Amino acid sequence: MEDAIKKGPREEVEQIQAKNDMTIEKMKKEYDTLHSDFTKLTDIMVMRVEKAEADINNMNARCERVDEALERSQAECDRISERAEQLQIRQNELLAMVRAKDDLLQDQAERFERIRQALPVPAEAPPAYDHDHNEDDGDEHGEDANEESDDDEQSGDGDEEGQDQQREDVELGNTAQAPSRGAVQMIWGPFTPQQIIQMGEEASRTMQAQGATQNSVGREPPDAPQPED
Repeated sequence: MEDAIKKGPREEVEQIQAKNDMTIEKMKKEYDTLHSDFTKLTDIMVMRVEKAEADINNMNARCERVDEALERSQAECDRISERAEQLQIRQNELLAMVRAKDDLLQDQAERFERIRQALPVPAEAPPAYDHDHNEDDGDEHGEDANEESDDDEQSGDGDEEGQDQQREDVELGNTAQAPSRGAVQMIWGPFTPQQIIQMGEEASRTMQAQGATQNSVGREPPDAPQPED
C-alpha cells in the first residue's frame, strides 16, 4: 500500500513534468516562429524606413532645387519688372516727344496757312514772247514808217504811247509775277517758313525780271520827237 501510494504521485509528477516539457517545447517553437516573424517584420520595417528616408532625402533635394528655381525665377521677375519700368519710362518720353512734334507740326501748319493767306492773289500771266511775230511787226512798222512819212507828229505820239504801254506792262509784270497759292503749296514740305518766304521772294524777283525782259524785247526804240512846223 505504502509503495502504491508512494508510486502514484511520482507518476503523476512525471506526467505533469512531461506535459510541462511539451508545453515548453511548444512555446519555444511558437517563440521561434514569432521571433522569426518579428525579425522579418523588423527587416521589412527597416527597409521601409530606409526607403522613406531616401524618399524624404529626394524630396528635400527636389525642394532645394525648386527653391533655387524659385529664387532664379524671382530674380528674373525682378529684372523683368525693372526692365518694364524702364520701358514704360521710355515710352512716356517717346509719347511726350511725339506730342511735342505734333504740336510743332500743327503750329507750322498754322503758320504756313497764315503765310499762304497773306500772299497776294496772282493776276493773269503776260502773253508769251514770239520772236517771229515781233520781227514781222518790226518790218511792217518800218515799211509803214517809210510809206507814211507825212504823219511824223502822229508817229511821235504813238511812240509816247508805246513808252507808256511799256511802263504799264512792267508794272503789270511786277504784279502778275507774284507767286500763286498753288506754287506756295508745291514748296511746302521739309522747308521752314523762313525758307519758304526767301524762296518766294527769289522767285518773285526772277519772274519780275523775266516779265520786264519779255515786255521790253521786240519793241523798236522810240523815234526822236519831231519839231513842230
